[in-house]
Amino acid sequence: MVILPLEAYRTQNRGGVGVKASNSISEEDDIDKLLVVSTHSDVLFFTSKANGRAVRINEQKIRLISREAAGVKGMDVRGTYVIGICSNENADLVFSISEKGFGKISAFEDYRLLNRGSKGVITMKTSEKTGVVIRFSLKDIRITRRNTRGVKATKLSGSRFIIYTNLGAKLIRALVNFMLDQQNQKGYIEELLPVIVNSNILVGTAEVPLTNIYRDEIISLDSLPIKMCAYTPCFRLEAGSAGKDTRGIIRLHQFNKVELVQIVNPEESYQALESLTNDAEQILQLLEIPYRVVILCTGDLGFSAAKTYDIEL
Repeated sequence: MVILPLEAYRTQNRGGVGVKASNSISEEDDIDKLLVVSTHSDVLFFTSKANGRAVRINEQKIRLISREAAGVKGMDVRGTYVIGICSNENADLVFSISEKGFGKISAFEDYRLLNRGSKGVITMKTSEKTGVVIRFSLKDIRITRRNTRGVKATKLSGSRFIIYTNLGAKLIRALVNFMLDQQNQKGYIEELLPVIVNSNILVGTAEVPLTNIYRDEIISLDSLPIKMCAYTPCFRLEAGSAGKDTRGIIRLHQFNKVELVQIVNPEESYQALESLTNDAEQILQLLEIPYRVVILCTGDLGFSAAKTYDIEL
């Protein structure tokens, strides 16, 4: 652990090779965390040891040394390693989460000041019976004591599932109603569909049951176009999907979607595509959500598609 004034690192031109932070780091060690602090900061170190040991040290107890020095021991990490570091410079709460799915928020002041190099105190009690980590809002986790077990993030279905609570659940319902109402006004007929097809397969999209309503039927040209919309939960395996967790988005096994389908004369299919895209765009315009429309290259098209637009948020 090394604490240095920012002036110790001289300004370099863009593309510079940089300067060494320390000349005396052993081959078994690496610089893993960088934190900007003031002379009034307290720093918390967390290790991978069972029950997540933590040490709180005042920055003033870490003496200022030269840039080339090896540093001093922040905490005893024998048999473990540091997995996190934070300071109370801009926050007074600490969010902790275990690798198997327990999360909680504790007050920074709940971690008492310790001497540099100590073994630390228990951050949270863990066991082998916890779940898998999922995403959730910090406001949904109550502030608890430092060594409590915490709030179980997932216990119903495993990873890649989400529970929407209170305002989140109401928001989903309101968005679904809003989208269906908008499409009803444009002549789409609303359908309420089963999400299991062929007796044992969960649908990945409402397009599957919507299009199969007319499977093996001869449709008169006089009855076209047929415009349908439906809300369903959608289910995806997402196992081994390339790029499934990119740009901060985690794709889920279950999500909610309103689907639009038009059945038209083949000669009017490209006009129908433009109409469908426009109907989807208008939802985002009404909600004032920034987006862009991208036409996919042939290598990205589905097996049955001749032309596809993606609407990216």
